[in-house]
Amino acid sequence: MGRKASSIKLNEEGIKMIDTARKKKGWNKIEWQWCYEAYVSESTLKRFISGKPISPKNFQSLCEVVGIKEWHSLVDWENSDSTTVTQFSEEFLGTFLTEKKPKSKGGIAVTGVFTSEKKLEVEMALERLRELLMECKIVVKTPQEPDSNYGCSVYGLFSLDQQLEIEVALEHLKLLLLTCTITFHSRNTPDISNNKTYIS
Repeated sequence: MGRKASSIKLNEEGIKMIDTARKKKGWNKIEWQWCYEAYVSESTLKRFISGKPISPKNFQSLCEVVGIKEWHSLVDWENSDSTTVTQFSEEFLGTFLTEKKPKSKGGIAVTGVFTSEKKLEVEMALERLRELLMECKIVVKTPQEPDSNYGCSVYGLFSLDQQLEIEVALEHLKLLLLTCTITFHSRNTPDISNNKTYIS
């Protein structure tokens, strides 16, 4: 017992403050970029904003990404499954400082359009990306008019040791799409991000 604080949640004031902070950034409640920058899944983000318990590490990341550094003050310490603030802080800071943010992850955002003739091939290429990405959201938009094109968008995180496979899969997808925008985010450099955008 009391080995570490396993989960914490937002207090009433915290829920309001987080909501205000994400609106200032122009983000919706399940913004993919929020998940990406905090290294959490969409389900974790949903739990967080609705005041349900999540891990302390994810809690801090989600607060800091929307610009709230004093995240301790947003914790519902009374009803969170945790020990004292002091014990929690010591343990958490110890692991966080040694791990820091993982540098071995990157992210991609892809948008494009394709014809109905290519639909099956595009779906197969998207399925391949889904297999390679750790956290992934893929949307295929059906045309509103009979002769219009389909649209697709992909957002996801990947392990940098799979970057080559991801690039090969994206190259294949790019050949199938009429127009395509691909943005790479890579955190393997000391800067916040190393972004590359390809448009075809």
